[in-house]
Amino acid sequence: MSIGITSVVTDVRALVNDSNTPYRYSDATLMSFLNLTLNTILQLRPDLFNTYGDIVCTTGEVLQSAPVDSHRIVDVIRVKGGNSVREVNRLSVTSGYASWMAVANGTATDWMRHPRDPNRFYIYPPSSASQELVLEYTKVPTIYTSTTGTITELPLSYSPTVVSGIIALLESVDDEHVSSGRAKMYMDIFMQNLGLTLQNRPITDMDGAGLPSLPKESPA
Repeated sequence: MSIGITSVVTDVRALVNDSNTPYRYSDATLMSFLNLTLNTILQLRPDLFNTYGDIVCTTGEVLQSAPVDSHRIVDVIRVKGGNSVREVNRLSVTSGYASWMAVANGTATDWMRHPRDPNRFYIYPPSSASQELVLEYTKVPTIYTSTTGTITELPLSYSPTVVSGIIALLESVDDEHVSSGRAKMYMDIFMQNLGLTLQNRPITDMDGAGLPSLPKESPA
């Protein structure tokens, strides 16, 4: 399930004691801080925004670009409807095969990261006409302007993190109404939630649940 924006706004207003009209914080202010919070999460935990998408390659070129909503490329998976594509090191390829960019166009078999641009990459050989590639990439969050609808990029379990991030921003700019330390407290909660989810990944993502391997018993 996705995060309901109405629920986020309701929780934020309750926690900052802004539940009675006229509100201290307008809907526009809350949505601005919601977008800022999502982009902060993107910087700290880009893996939470990973998605898959297709691109149409530029014919005859080795240098290609990620989708326009990409924050960074994670992987080039395969040619759409065809073979997988292997990641290789560009400098190693160039050292052993200096003319690799000048060969005939064809179906991609290898890809290489651009050393200075996280949203561009090289393929080998130069692209054939109308070739499509399937990419995994980190998607830039949607800009939300309405207090209705859902935050599609994050699951419902991250709702407390989003709420904490918004409150930390509100409390940091509204000195007239805040208690000392509340902005820091909510920022600490925000950062801790993101850090704990990262630390807990080995428990769920690895066969050994993040524990050291037990020594194998010798045969009797």
